[in-house]
Amino acid sequence: MKTNIFVILILLPLFINGQNSQLSLFDNLVGKTWEADGNWEDGSIFKQEIEFKYSLEGTIVVASSKGFINKEQTKIGLRNHGIKRFDKEAGQIKFWEFDVFGGLTEGEVSSQGKNIVYTYDYGDSVVTDMWEYVNDSTYNFKVGDYNDGNWKQIYLSTQFNVVKKQQVAPKINQVSGLFSEHQVISNIEYLNIDGKSLELDLYVPAIRLGGPPWIKYSEDKKPTLLFLHGGGWTSGDKISRSLFLMPFVQQGWCVVTANYRLLDQTDLAGCISDSRSALNWIYDNSDKYKFDTSKIIVSGESAGGHLALMTGLISEDLDFQMPKTGKILSVAGIVNWFGVTDIYIDSKNWDEDRIRQVTGNAANSEKYLKMCSPISYLTQNSVPILSIHGDLDVSAHYEQSVLLHKKLNEMGLRNEFLTIEGKKHGNFNKAEMTMAFNKIWEFTQALGIN
Repeated sequence: MKTNIFVILILLPLFINGQNSQLSLFDNLVGKTWEADGNWEDGSIFKQEIEFKYSLEGTIVVASSKGFINKEQTKIGLRNHGIKRFDKEAGQIKFWEFDVFGGLTEGEVSSQGKNIVYTYDYGDSVVTDMWEYVNDSTYNFKVGDYNDGNWKQIYLSTQFNVVKKQQVAPKINQVSGLFSEHQVISNIEYLNIDGKSLELDLYVPAIRLGGPPWIKYSEDKKPTLLFLHGGGWTSGDKISRSLFLMPFVQQGWCVVTANYRLLDQTDLAGCISDSRSALNWIYDNSDKYKFDTSKIIVSGESAGGHLALMTGLISEDLDFQMPKTGKILSVAGIVNWFGVTDIYIDSKNWDEDRIRQVTGNAANSEKYLKMCSPISYLTQNSVPILSIHGDLDVSAHYEQSVLLHKKLNEMGLRNEFLTIEGKKHGNFNKAEMTMAFNKIWEFTQALGIN
């Protein structure tokens, strides 16, 4: 058994109010920081400190963990970001864990009395992490092969204890003792159109201070991701892929995920204009939140992939509905997750109702659809593009990405194309997602974004 298994983070809300009742098995752990050290079965060192926070209005719980960040076990730093939520369809708690090495671990959580049990796949093995309740400040912690109530092999046995915080003043607000390395700000209005408020969520590196002004943002400007959700331009929401964004948060990026008007409220040009307006908001607030506007990546999946391409490729002169700002709203690169690149070609598979819905019943639908196609805007000045696409996708046809990258290559433009073999429209497995994010880091590092 390899000894670089990391502890699956217990992801806890800091505030009881609004807590999902399915997460009540964690009530004793809420608002506490837990620390443990010990040795794996081969003698290598284990050391971990976990801090917790509740996020996105109680829909997810996030935790960050400090531990060894190199194989030599000589450097301690931020190692993991984890997320946990109750899956209504499956009827169980699920978790996802992203580490600094680019790995992703996912599994399930259950309880045995006051004990908390994590089960997940590790290579060819099924591994169990068990937090065995001792008292409100102590849990025995074991990692190993556990089945039918018995430990068949134990890889690690140690104890997590609450880290006691030193009070700096007798009347200090207890909230000021909390510490986190990111802040999540939900439902920021970035645009209001005819009384319709368009909102975004922001994940930003920050330190929670022990006194006013409470939050301190990074002094250095950070790489920034603008992410646009999918849903065929007819459905979806900015929080639907919050888990998907955690690797960027883990890397210390600022992350902005935005809602846009759907096709029951506007036409496709309106969706594109809203996405450009979200980019404009990033520029307008770059000093406040320390966005590095020279290191913006715009990304999205499916319909959001199309909008990401349009957002990164068109210029102010071509903005369809967004008010003219006089600013050059440029990005450093585009990461397209299986988005449509030529709407006109794709529309040949649509019925008349779909064409009217997308075009807003435009008089010249062919001209309109070409106007809304990313492939129409490729020039010698176009930014680098990475596309990730399953070769069996028939929702946003795989050939759409093939067509785009063929033209990019013909024009001699910088691009990367990752094919996920045997996969349809997303739903990539753990290994495929790890491969995709490794490609993203390779792509962004080549652009000078670390």
